[in-house]
Order: sequence, then structure tokens, then C-alpha cells
Amino acid sequence: VGDAVRRMAGDGIERAVALALAPQRSSVNAATYRKAVEDAQAALGEQAPPFGFVDSWHDDPRLIEAISAATAEALGRFQKPEHVRVVFTAHSLPERIADGDPYPGEVRRTALLVARRCGLRRYEVAFQSAGRTEERWIGPELRDSIRRLAEDGVRDLVVCPVGFVADHLEV
Repeated sequence: VGDAVRRMAGDGIERAVALALAPQRSSVNAATYRKAVEDAQAALGEQAPPFGFVDSWHDDPRLIEAISAATAEALGRFQKPEHVRVVFTAHSLPERIADGDPYPGEVRRTALLVARRCGLRRYEVAFQSAGRTEERWIGPELRDSIRRLAEDGVRDLVVCPVGFVADHLEV
């Protein structure tokens, strides 16, 4: 991030907006990047371009529209979409960080808005990609939710990642 801010200053950028690609605000995503930008600005002094920051966009209508369209497309592949269970998912955080952090609530709010737009009567929220540490991470864990749903007889499932705006290995 510091290198990018230095290059921007060298290229004559006059203003910039920083947007973390995680729509939900957390002390470990947007806040971390914001601090890196601010540290680079402080090191550059007056040469640094001023930045605006988008800390959260979990309920932006365009995000909700895009996720809803993808969810509706996935549901449309089933003969009886009304019987399909949807599980919305996002990256997990250690419970110690999540306590008081807006992230879990914003993940749930994104899921709720998409569910409403898609007319879903039933849906769930789960988390994935917990770190391999001894500490507890927020859940339920996606794999556990899928196992439980299978045990409950659910055979048609759509997993919708609301905390990731680009496909990668974790998604």
C-alpha cells in the first residue's frame, strides 16, 4: 500500500478514494488498509495525495443488486427454487476481534437485503476460512452448516459469498 501511495504521488495524482474489496467494515480489513494509506501519507507529507475512504458498502444498492442477480441466477437452475436453501457466507474473524466489531452484523445485513430482494423465506448465514489457530472464530462454520443441512434432508443448496467480491481459492 505504501509503495502504491508513493507511486501515486510521483505520478501526480491529486485525489484518491480508497475502497477495500470487502464490503463489510472490520477492524482487520478496511481499517488496516486505511492505516497503511495514512502512514504512507504521513511519510510523504505535502506530496501525498488526499484520500477519501469508503469504510463500508455492505448495503450499497448496487452491491445488493449484483449479489441478488447472481443468487437469482443460481436459484433459477433448480426445478423447484422455492425448495432450495441459500447460505450466505463471508470470511470468519477471531471472536476476540468480532466482539464489538461491526463486521458480523454487516454481513448479516447484506444477507438480509439480498434475501429480501430475492424473496427468500428461509436462508442462513455462515462463515468460512477461519484461521488455523487455537482461538475461537465466529461461526457457524460453512462446512458445519452444510453438514447440518444435509442431515436435515436439504438436498438443494446455493452458497452465496456476500463478503467476497472476486472469486479466489477461499470462495
